[in-house]
Amino acid sequence: MKISSIAFPLGVAIFSQAEELIDLNTEFTPFDKSKLAPTSFFEQFNSDDWSDLWKISRSKRNEEFAYNGEWSVEESIAYSAFKNDRGLVLKTPAAHHAISAKLPHEFDNNNNTLALQYEVKTQEGLKCGGAYLKLLNAGSIDDNNEFDSDTPYQVMFGPDRCGSNDQIHFIVRRFDKDVEKVIEKHLKFPPRSIRSNISTLYTLIIEPNQNFQIRINGEVVKYGNLLEKGTFQPEFIPPKHILDPEDIKPETWDDRLYILDPDFPNKPDDWDEQQPFYIEDPNDKIPEGWLIDEPKLVIDENALKPEEWDDEEDGEWIAPSIPNPKCEVGCGIWKPKFIENPKYKGNWVQPEIENPNYQGEWVPRSIENPNYFEDNPSNLEEKVGYLGFELWSIENNIFFDNIYLGHSIAEAELIGNETFIPKYLLEKNAISQALQKEKPLSESNVKDSKDVKLPILTVLKTELAIFLANGRLYADELRKSPWETLSQRPIEAFTYGGILASLTSLVLSIWSIILNAVVPRSPISNSSYKRTPKESEIIGNNLIKESVEETGIKVNETEAFNRKLHEAQN
Repeated sequence: MKISSIAFPLGVAIFSQAEELIDLNTEFTPFDKSKLAPTSFFEQFNSDDWSDLWKISRSKRNEEFAYNGEWSVEESIAYSAFKNDRGLVLKTPAAHHAISAKLPHEFDNNNNTLALQYEVKTQEGLKCGGAYLKLLNAGSIDDNNEFDSDTPYQVMFGPDRCGSNDQIHFIVRRFDKDVEKVIEKHLKFPPRSIRSNISTLYTLIIEPNQNFQIRINGEVVKYGNLLEKGTFQPEFIPPKHILDPEDIKPETWDDRLYILDPDFPNKPDDWDEQQPFYIEDPNDKIPEGWLIDEPKLVIDENALKPEEWDDEEDGEWIAPSIPNPKCEVGCGIWKPKFIENPKYKGNWVQPEIENPNYQGEWVPRSIENPNYFEDNPSNLEEKVGYLGFELWSIENNIFFDNIYLGHSIAEAELIGNETFIPKYLLEKNAISQALQKEKPLSESNVKDSKDVKLPILTVLKTELAIFLANGRLYADELRKSPWETLSQRPIEAFTYGGILASLTSLVLSIWSIILNAVVPRSPISNSSYKRTPKESEIIGNNLIKESVEETGIKVNETEAFNRKLHEAQN
């Protein structure tokens, strides 16, 4: 497939002029539209009467969903290239925007090439929002039908980003005879957009042979054929053959790969299912010197009662226990070790053999698809009468310029070479100069920049909305094609799964705290501390002694010691 002729000169120009100091006050010179075919549409927004062509939509669905975003035609405020070079700018943050322009000539792509190209400059960056363009059906907008998300279109193309979801949309709307309605056909694996604060050129080409290209800054980043299997979802053409839904598996069909061995129908007589898996080792003998009647622990006769011990407060003092010095080999009950039982066989199960009558997995017969049809999606089903941006974005000041729609790849490349490349070089140089000076590019840019600061609550709500929206999109894709989604986007699965597990744990913890707070506790009497320890407590004290020896903490550093220390400090 032919590679864009704009990509080569762009690369050469960058390397040859990257070190030059370019004058940022160069006056803008409009592109000569006489170089284009009469039916081609090209917009540079260099006319003051732009609002006569571009109509802002104020469509409103309900009190919560309305297109209230503002649009403006103005110069760039970030790394501007030419003086008086204006573009269409999305102005309102976190709002729905819609604007459309009626084409001077209806665009008919029957047996022809479609070339759509425009520049996008996300001057405030783009964290969550769209910058795509729609080719709207002729006659779809009038005084009674303002442009909105329900306005029918033929093609949608352009970047869209929200969190980790980043793609260049390429959607074609077609009437699907199989479901008998118009549906959207999405490019299955779209390329990612460019993250940059300078201008980016996006180009879509659809040729009569069904080949398509997506270019970024003149370089082909995606190409293929509209009819190629696996390229669009759903596909434009249904399969020629399908499995017969009326075909039924015969009752005599044997699809058992293995069957029970008829030669071994019954359990053998010598099969003992009662034998345990482990048995005591008959060869294991009690070690010499093992004292069965001696206790493992004895009272430490050398232990002294602490001076701070108060029998009335702390109960009767009992000397701690220590390991019995006579138990060097061992004391107490002795038991032999366990070994695997050589007679163990477990539950008897009739063995299996390969089925000699196996016929394989049954599959319905293949028949011709009664709903099969040929399609030629490069021929748009409807004529295009309008271009439109119908967008929502967190960030504002998204700058659109040099919009082209025509039938000529050469015209698109000519426009890119004469408008985009000079602008791109100037903007790159502007960034370099700004970095060298370590201050904003110019005072005028700083003054003109409308840096809108959103309230912190709005920002938090927006970030949460973005996260939830991404989660819902990922869940939808996971339901549609789980293995494909998990294999291509495993990090998101780990992230959302981890967050879900953490939230579940948090909810359970909060619920546990609430239950503990609601359920009353039994009061503890002070008199319970003034008592003589029971036998069970002596055993517990002995266990504490063993633990104390391991940790190095002094024996008898008990509550009495801590109480005396507290009294001394007070």
